Amino acid sequence: MSLEKIIDSWKKVKSSLKKAVAVGAVGLALATSGVKAVDEYEIIRLSNFQIGNRNIGLTANVTSVYNINNQGEVAGCVSCIPIPEEPYKKPFIYNLCNERIFSEFKTIPESFFGYAKAISNSSGRGHEGRFVILEEQYKDHYGNINFLKSYIIDIFFPYRCLPPFIFDSHTFPLEFKAQDINSEGNVVGENYLYAGRSIINLCPDSNACEAHRINDDNIIVGCSKESVYSFLSQPVFWEQGETRGEYKKIKLRVPEPWDGGCALDINKKRQIIGYLIGDCGRPGCKESPFLWEGENITALSPLTKAYAINDLGQIVGTIDGKKAVLWEKEVINGVENGVITDLNEFIPPDSNGPADWDYLYEAIGINDNGQIIGYGYLNYDKGAGRWRMPYPFLMNKKDLEGDLNKDGIVNLRDLSELAEHWLEER
Repeated sequence: MSLEKIIDSWKKVKSSLKKAVAVGAVGLALATSGVKAVDEYEIIRLSNFQIGNRNIGLTANVTSVYNINNQGEVAGCVSCIPIPEEPYKKPFIYNLCNERIFSEFKTIPESFFGYAKAISNSSGRGHEGRFVILEEQYKDHYGNINFLKSYIIDIFFPYRCLPPFIFDSHTFPLEFKAQDINSEGNVVGENYLYAGRSIINLCPDSNACEAHRINDDNIIVGCSKESVYSFLSQPVFWEQGETRGEYKKIKLRVPEPWDGGCALDINKKRQIIGYLIGDCGRPGCKESPFLWEGENITALSPLTKAYAINDLGQIVGTIDGKKAVLWEKEVINGVENGVITDLNEFIPPDSNGPADWDYLYEAIGINDNGQIIGYGYLNYDKGAGRWRMPYPFLMNKKDLEGDLNKDGIVNLRDLSELAEHWLEER
């Protein structure tokens, strides 16, 4: 970075921070998150695209993404849709930095077959500490892919654009499919909570639970059945009891005419999203997404599925599996309404090339900075009349002034980035 660019960058960072401080502490929180201030996005394809012998995009065949943390890092899988040239699934973490470097776990054996299921927010052990869940799988002699075991990885990023160091790596003492991990390294999945290298059974009475998410206050959401033979599950959450290691299961309200459902995600404000099911018969049950806020419950229509909620109450999902959308609550004259943003609005109008987006059909994750991950289709196989290859995307806020480290937020970390380049020039 030249001295001229450093000076220009300093002016942008200073301007953004100045505006934030001018409106006070509440304004600072909003200005640094920038969620309402910026409404333009760039859509980044997290996979390669090949025309003939020429690759367009990244060098690895990224086919699945699972979650995104507040540092803008995406956990997922390379070659999750097997092709002959790349016989192994490999986990990856994508860092969105100045160079947009794609970094894999260099310490994972070449024979590893699996993916990165989740990455936590910064753990408080310094800005660059994270926890990651890896799931290892195997192919049986029939060619079926089966679960083998889950790992918890304690990692440290020495610098945003360098591969991480692995401090610690271990499997769980009990084999279960891990689903989520928080900044303390506590993991949930199936019937269990894994905390402090101890296993806690969340459903000792029935062993028929599914724990999906855990927030940084250690509140867990999921669903529970009366027994393994029950047909319908009920949406529930678990919170810590009075004694250490005790977790209380609390049912979420299920209004008529619904019969059951499941909770899928929770934020720091204890807002919970999930779905309710009812009207069960042929060909199946009716399903619809909802938002729980204490005793209040809100239908998220016209969404047909809701997958994630951030601490600002923004929700992402899909309408009929054909349109990736963002749902936000808006208050006008004291009346609350749900406002839908079609993410396809951010596809540039001149996107006509084969490697350009046709449409985005599903958004599955959102962080507190408003960065979104999901899937879409390219123009390449448009109208082919056959199965289409889904491609993962990351939507990042566009041209956020002063955001030097490209994490979607302007704060003191950008000054640190600036200082590093200043020292390099000196």
